[in-house]
Parts: sequence; C-alpha cells; structure tokens
Amino acid sequence: NEFGTKTIPARPAIRQTVDTYMDEYMEDLADALLSGLDPEQALNRLGEQISSDISQSTRDGQQQTNEKPTMAKKGENTPLVDTETSAKSTGHWVKE
Repeated sequence: NEFGTKTIPARPAIRQTVDTYMDEYMEDLADALLSGLDPEQALNRLGEQISSDISQSTRDGQQQTNEKPTMAKKGENTPLVDTETSAKSTGHWVKE
C-alpha cells in the first residue's frame, strides 16, 4: 500500500524506487532518444525498466517492517511479499 491507512503503514515501493533511480531513468531516456528510438519506444523501454525496478524493490522488502501479529501469522517479516501479487501486478503504459 503506497500511502497506508489508519491500520496499515505506508510501504511506498513506487516512490522509493523512482526517487532512488530518477537520475538513471532520465539518462536512459535521453540515451534512447539520442540513439534514434521514437518517443513512444523510448518511453516503453523506460516503463519496462521502472516496472521491473518497482517489482524488485517490493520483493527485496525495503519497506517498513510488519507488526508482530502479522509476522506471527506469516511466519516471516516480508512486507508485500505474501503472495507476490503486488510485485507481479506492476506494469506500465504509454499514453499520448
């Protein structure tokens, strides 16, 4: 959950990932455009990279830890990695 709720802490995988890699993303986009890719191709390539990075960040568990009752139920402390639904649901699209 990117922003959290009253009872669930925020686990901002999207914001953390983009903040971490923003400079790299901008360099990659510029390189793609300078190499001759059209803007849609360049943005799709960037979207694939960002989606992959967000999924990896979710799997790596670089989020606020679970509460003790949640850890007891899951048997481990892996926020957002119970069924990998979150990591597998990450995608992108380019819209004009």
